[in-house]
Amino acid sequence: MSTFNLSILGLQTGRSFNNATAITNQALRRLSTGLRINRGADDPAGLISSERLKAELRTLEAETRIAQRTDSVAATADAALSTVNDQLGRAQEIAVTASNSFVTSEERAALQSELDSISQSVNRTLQNAEFNGQKLFNGEVTLSVGGGSLSLDQLSSSNLGETTINAEELALSDVESAGALALSSGRGEDLQTVIGAAIDEISTVRGQIGNFQRNIVRPEIARTQTAFENVSAANSIIADADFARETSVLTRGQILRTSSATLFGGEQRSASNAFSLLFGG
Repeated sequence: MSTFNLSILGLQTGRSFNNATAITNQALRRLSTGLRINRGADDPAGLISSERLKAELRTLEAETRIAQRTDSVAATADAALSTVNDQLGRAQEIAVTASNSFVTSEERAALQSELDSISQSVNRTLQNAEFNGQKLFNGEVTLSVGGGSLSLDQLSSSNLGETTINAEELALSDVESAGALALSSGRGEDLQTVIGAAIDEISTVRGQIGNFQRNIVRPEIARTQTAFENVSAANSIIADADFARETSVLTRGQILRTSSATLFGGEQRSASNAFSLLFGG
């Protein structure tokens, strides 16, 4: 009986069945994972290229996250300085108002109290400006991305608006009641000069931050995102499965497998019938 079972047609049919099964299994594996390359044997050279591209993708993804975080830090710093700008604008308004000779002593005292609050509030705003627990204006922060960097200076009411007037070093903190530029000192012009210098300094720092964001950080984000898309597309061409093709291959493999199984069963039945005829079984 084994002689009949191992006929040429039987061997060919069995081989066709095995090939169809292998084709079907491979198509199923690719369709289930979405990948054309699931192991080295699928495409050795393609696997090497794909793994290199995946490493590059991870690098680009990390670079994008770094740039986006840097942009967030810069935006946080700018928001704090914007608040300070508003406070200094009010301080300048007070200084101009207090210079009017018709302002009563009671009004002047109220204005001085507000100046004290503004100076202290500016100091708190700058000291409390932080990102992820790191102070932004303590003189130790440098924003760096894409080959560019920006150092944030130490800022507080004690050094903000530093100006030398008649060999005297003055700053925003001197506008408070105990300072050299208190409203009671009668130095209205000097007061306005120092506050104006503080406004200019804050505006300059905000401009530097804005320039850093616009011309370094955001172009770097755009670069890494574009590069990620291009590398991802290249890796997809190499490693991803073609679903239309694999579906077609699967269908063809299933048809061949079914046909081979049918033929193989028919061959076995023919061999069995021939054996019965020859030996009277």
